[in-house]
Amino acid sequence: MIRAGLITFYFLHFSTLGSMFPYAGYFFKSRNFSGTEIGILLAVFPVMKFLATSLWTETYSRQTWKTSFVRLAAALSSLSLLPLFFLESFSAAFICLILFAFFRVGIIPVIENAAMGFSEQYGTPYGRMRMFGSIGFTISAVVSGFVIDRFGASAFIIQFTLLGLLCTVPVGMMRLEHWSKLHKKAKAILLDRNTVLMTIMLIAYLSSNAFHGNFFNIKVSEVGGSQTLAGYMWAAGVMCEVLLLYFTDSVLKTYSAKQVMLFSVFMSLIRYILTAFSPSLTILFIANMFHGFSYGSFHVAALTYFRRVFGADKQLKAQSIYSGLGFGLGSVAGSFISGVAYDISGSTGVFAATAAVCAVSMVPLIFMKTDR
Repeated sequence: MIRAGLITFYFLHFSTLGSMFPYAGYFFKSRNFSGTEIGILLAVFPVMKFLATSLWTETYSRQTWKTSFVRLAAALSSLSLLPLFFLESFSAAFICLILFAFFRVGIIPVIENAAMGFSEQYGTPYGRMRMFGSIGFTISAVVSGFVIDRFGASAFIIQFTLLGLLCTVPVGMMRLEHWSKLHKKAKAILLDRNTVLMTIMLIAYLSSNAFHGNFFNIKVSEVGGSQTLAGYMWAAGVMCEVLLLYFTDSVLKTYSAKQVMLFSVFMSLIRYILTAFSPSLTILFIANMFHGFSYGSFHVAALTYFRRVFGADKQLKAQSIYSGLGFGLGSVAGSFISGVAYDISGSTGVFAATAAVCAVSMVPLIFMKTDR
């Protein structure tokens, strides 16, 4: 029952993201927003992650009815983008995205913590549950490409809302009250030297997701591709992610999580160099398939690293750092810098900068503690 709930949740939750994030930059450009305005809007979610994730998870940990708390948050987040179907101003978009993010930021850290606990207790590899999220993202990204080309850039909003509301159903199957743990002294890990190195690495590396997510579809359009083709490129990348999610648990029995993360970051560096300087849709297609390393193997290795280094009772705090500071603060920086870079030097400058931040992130990663 719990395994089915986790798999179904991952599929539906990441389907909502597949309908939204690949096309958000394109959607806002269709509203005639500038590159800097696009960067500001797409920074709202990571800003809220940075500001609210830790508070969200700590508030959640104090709730008696944890499952109901998460279901309510998921429902409110799903409804928050509906006004954008009718309102076209920058201020309306800004407010809607704040509401979306406010209710959404803590959901994934909580579910991931439960999934890792379930995996540890019953021996079900985490990656082989999480990969269903990538499959959902792939299907949704392809469908959204067709929908947008057929009905216009605003059409993704309806798809996102319906999928998000469906996502509340499997949350009720998980018994989150049983799986969620938060050590009373978990905040102490923030003072650890290794945590500081890890945090710097996550902020730098995960900023690359904002660069890519905000401007990849625009890059494809500039090279002469349609949004349907961009959807296929996202799908190919996420299918490679599925393969890496499936096999990385096995790889981690031989190699340390730190080694897997280091290799994943190196492959990301190659990916963004190819994306920056290639005028070929074929090369862009191939480069985007490296997403399997950029996210799939890196993500499983990161969660495994948290479990091995910090232990089960402090993992939720470590995942809050991962989500709030890594995806949050990192994506904030990436969104602002990528928007300015696009206004200055176009998509080539955006992805050259992305490659540079990947290179920078490898330095603290090399000096991080090696996990057993």
